[in-house]
Amino acid sequence: MAREASIYAPTGLALDQDGCLIFSEKGHHRIRRINKDGRLETLAGNGDTLFNPAINDARNTGIPSPASLCTDNNGNIYCLFDIAKGDDLSQGLIKIDPNGNLIHLAGNPDGSTTTGINGQLFRLNDAHQVICDASNLCYIYMNAGLHSKILKIDDMGLVHDYAGGSTTDAEDNLDPLDASIGAEGHMAFTTN
Repeated sequence: MAREASIYAPTGLALDQDGCLIFSEKGHHRIRRINKDGRLETLAGNGDTLFNPAINDARNTGIPSPASLCTDNNGNIYCLFDIAKGDDLSQGLIKIDPNGNLIHLAGNPDGSTTTGINGQLFRLNDAHQVICDASNLCYIYMNAGLHSKILKIDDMGLVHDYAGGSTTDAEDNLDPLDASIGAEGHMAFTTN
């Protein structure tokens, strides 16, 4: 039962279509769900700290330090996680479908930060939050100081600038702390 379980460093919280709580467990490198009967179930992650994008079985792959997560209208789970390459740390984004298949959507430690490219070739730096809209498109908040921005990943897997990232006017730069999308599809975010 979930009440007696050892949970280490839960970070992201979301509800699935059935109203069950899904959370990322950063300390145990897993994504878990508390079912309606109170049982704790591992949905993704085998506890390993190495991510292999070639493995598509969500329960049998490493998901290092999963963090922010969200769900979409089709029952998919999206989760940001850490990718370490030596001393260099960046983030990745995965999608887990209701059948337990894992799809690597974005994040490559050797990738480019130029938008308009496939997410698997894009380097996510200091990514903090992922949310989905009613059309099941993902948005990611990246904190890059004066160049903080919100990215959108379209249905073809391409990364686009959505808001922020200006390099010309510090007063207009985006420094979001938290974001959400309302029922009418409008994004709201708080800033510093």
